[in-house]
Amino acid sequence: MDAQVGRQGSATPAVLKKLKSSGNLHKIVILNLGNNGPMTKQTSDQILDAIGSGHQIYWVTAHVPTKTWQQQVNRQIRDLAKHHTNVHVVDWYTASQGHDDWFAKDHVHMDQEGNVHYARLIVKTILKDQH
Repeated sequence: MDAQVGRQGSATPAVLKKLKSSGNLHKIVILNLGNNGPMTKQTSDQILDAIGSGHQIYWVTAHVPTKTWQQQVNRQIRDLAKHHTNVHVVDWYTASQGHDDWFAKDHVHMDQEGNVHYARLIVKTILKDQH
């Protein structure tokens, strides 16, 4: 795991390459990028290239209702999944709709209950795709 609060998508390819070269990139990769800003197609392509085709990628959709780029990021994630068989959508955006009680007052950062639902959704999505 290599998580960092506020990491931009553009910084991610270098992190992934380092993990891969050190043998620490798992066959299942979970990405949650797009909450702190939009990504270009070039950046998302670089992320996929850094991970490589031998990995299953679970990309979590953004839930940032106060940000203008939320829908653009989510369309981009869904588009990647349509064009890459190893990319899977973890649809946090849809799962979290109508659940303001899962978030802090900023409507972005999850509270304890939100964290539980978030983790369950990721596990459920991965398990569904493994069968």
